[in-house]
Amino acid sequence: NRIRAYGKNTFHETEVPNEPFETIYADAYQIYAYEKDDRNYIAFLIDSGYLDYTENAIKKRWRETYGELEKFEYRKVYERPLEIEIYGKNETTTIVSHLYQDGDGMIEILTELNDSLLSKEEQEKIEEEFKRIIDSVNIVEG
Repeated sequence: NRIRAYGKNTFHETEVPNEPFETIYADAYQIYAYEKDDRNYIAFLIDSGYLDYTENAIKKRWRETYGELEKFEYRKVYERPLEIEIYGKNETTTIVSHLYQDGDGMIEILTELNDSLLSKEEQEKIEEEFKRIIDSVNIVEG
């Protein structure tokens, strides 16, 4: 299987940052960072490394990766192939995850939007682009 997603040219492929991906142990990943601030990115992860996909297991992993969370929301979705949507926020970053069923495994699309030096307008632009990309995802049989 493979992922199809479509976006504008405001993102570029980037090297994997040290955090949080060094602790995820995904089998494969592709990361696209916002051209003006690479702390804002979208990542496509295959078999993302969660021990299981329960709310408690994911919350524990996110706390290990992102530190104390001000907000954490976990929602089961029954719109195959989308299985789970997760939203989290710590002091500086908004994290959103979409977990899709892919055969026996899972594909995760993870976004991070950092409360960076970017203007509110630029942050909204990034958020809209992330949403457009996620809404365009289609898991296709390969």
